[in-house]
Parts: sequence; C-alpha cells; structure tokens
Amino acid sequence: MRACRQLGDSSGDLVIADSCANMIDYVPATSGTYFGQAMTAGDIYTIAGDGTAGSSGDNGAATSAELNGPSGVAIAPSGAIAIADTSNNRTRFVPATSGTYFGRSMTAGDIYTIAGNGTAGYLGDTGAATSAELSGPQSVTFDASGDLAVADTSNNVIRFVPVSTGSYFGRSMAADDIYTIAGNGTAGYSGNGAAATSAELSAPYAVAFDAAGDLAIADSRNNVVRFVPVSSGSNYGQSMSADDIYTVAGTGTYGDSGNGTAATSAPLGDPVGIAVDAAGDLFIASDWAADVRVVAAGSGNLAGQSVTADDIYLIAAMGVTPTRATAARPASPSSPLPNRSASTPRATSSSPTPVTT
Repeated sequence: MRACRQLGDSSGDLVIADSCANMIDYVPATSGTYFGQAMTAGDIYTIAGDGTAGSSGDNGAATSAELNGPSGVAIAPSGAIAIADTSNNRTRFVPATSGTYFGRSMTAGDIYTIAGNGTAGYLGDTGAATSAELSGPQSVTFDASGDLAVADTSNNVIRFVPVSTGSYFGRSMAADDIYTIAGNGTAGYSGNGAAATSAELSAPYAVAFDAAGDLAIADSRNNVVRFVPVSSGSNYGQSMSADDIYTVAGTGTYGDSGNGTAATSAPLGDPVGIAVDAAGDLFIASDWAADVRVVAAGSGNLAGQSVTADDIYLIAAMGVTPTRATAARPASPSSPLPNRSASTPRATSSSPTPVTT
C-alpha cells in the first residue's frame, strides 16, 4: 500500500486513500458495522474501489466501483466518506447510513458522485455541483455542518458545495450547487488582504476547516498556507476581514528553517497536507521538506514542546531528529513540482481531532 492521504476521526477510526491500488481503506477503532460491513477493531477493510483504475460504479456498492488515483479522503459529520477521485476529476461520496445527502437519496455503502462531471476543466460555478468541471482535485474536507470544500488543484481554486441554501463566504448560495470561494483561476501568489476569490493560488493541494468554519489552504507551489476567515477578527496574530485571504505560514520561498519563530517568517517546503485541531492549532505536512510542523494557536505546551502563539514548530520529520529542520535547504526548485500520480509518494497528514473531515 502507498497511501496518498490518511485521516483519523474523533473516534479513532482511520481512513486511507490508497492511490496506487485505487481503493479507500478503513481501520475501525472499535468492532461494529461500518459502511454495510461487519468489522473488527484494528483490522483493515476496503470500503471503496475494486482495485481497477476507472470511473464506473456510481449508485452501486462502493467496493465494486472503479476509482482512479484517489488522492484525498474526508469524513463527514454523519460518518460518510468523501473521496477526491483525482484522475476522474470528481468528488465521490460513500454514506455510512442510508439517507438524503447533497439532495439525493443514498444507500449506505454505495458510491455516488457529488461534484464534477468527469471532464477536466473549470466550468459550472453557481450550477449543480455534479454538472461542473473539476481538474485534478487533490483534497476534500467537510465543515461541522457537512458542507464540502474541494481543492481543485489544477484549476488553482477552492470550490464549495453547501448542503443547505444560505449565505457562505459572503455570498448567497443554493444547496448542492458549486461555488469558487478562493482563487481566481490564475496560478500565482497575490491577493493577500483582499477578497479570497480575487487572489492567485498555485496548485492548492489541501484544505481544512477549523471549528468556526474558517478555511485553511495548503498553497503548495507557493510554499505557504493561506487562510480565509468567515468572520472578521484576529486569527494567528493578524487582524482579518471576513472572506478575505491571508498568509498564516510560510514566506513564499522554499525551505524548512524558522522553527520557534513567527510562522509567517518561516519558509515551507511544498505544503501538501493540513489539519486544524479543536483548539485552532494548524498542522502542516510538507512534501519536499518531509516534515510535519504546527502553528500554535495559543501559548503553552503542545506536542511535548513549550510554544508561543502564532509561532511554528517541528513535530515530526522523516528519519531525522528535529534539529534537521533548522538546517539550510536547497533553493526553491525552478521547475514545476512533479505530477503526483498514484505512483509518486508524498507526505500526508491527519487531524488529531478533526472537526471537519
């Protein structure tokens, strides 16, 4: 198994996007019935994908469906699973219990497309999410209400599908339609302090909501983490306006130095995974730097360290001690980042107590 992304829920269950095998696996923390299967605690089970790369199987058993390089998974408040079915340019959904989701009647353990029509492109905003075009979505996440955000990576935007009609990110939205909430579709690094939809992103690889519904974005190729608050106020030491975008970690240059200093003064090395815990601490997994760092939401003790609010700290690194992260890194690569297909390993992260996924 080569997991592209793995995620734990608040009960300790583990979900794994096994990109190479084109499957989603599940490890329950306690024995019981999940996704229509009887499971034993600590054992591993496939809950979506039959191992064949393809796009068939909607409206039938998830384990009989084809996926194609699934790169991300998210756990809804209902216990359902969303899948970033990357090479199919779709988001798919497997309910844990039968019911109505995203405007459709669904059966537990079956699979459904909830965003994307399978064609790579950038069309469909303000219309039905299932009629829209996505391009290489790498990550999905849910907020506490079950609304869906998608890192539409190759389009350089973040898309949003609300489960109820209402106002979100400063806009009136209809249930089950799709909207861009960050990025203008142009690859670049601009727009901080202004409307998130006017900003430039570059290959956003991961998204996460915090408990308040604010959105964090791993703006991978820009080597930063961006943040879009839903309400005006102070976040990560900055005064912010609702629905605008801000950098909360990274300098825009490639590296892994700066631990123990302000997060916005510390270079990042290709952030590809993020999570926010219930306290607001921001966890960042970097691919090229091969480490996991945390931006502390408050001062105190975190991950065995004394931390200061809004500073960044190393909490894990691949095969080395934490002192490695202060060493100089090579200059930022001049060539584009490699295409992370199912055959390319990458860093992963999971939220300690996810409020969304």
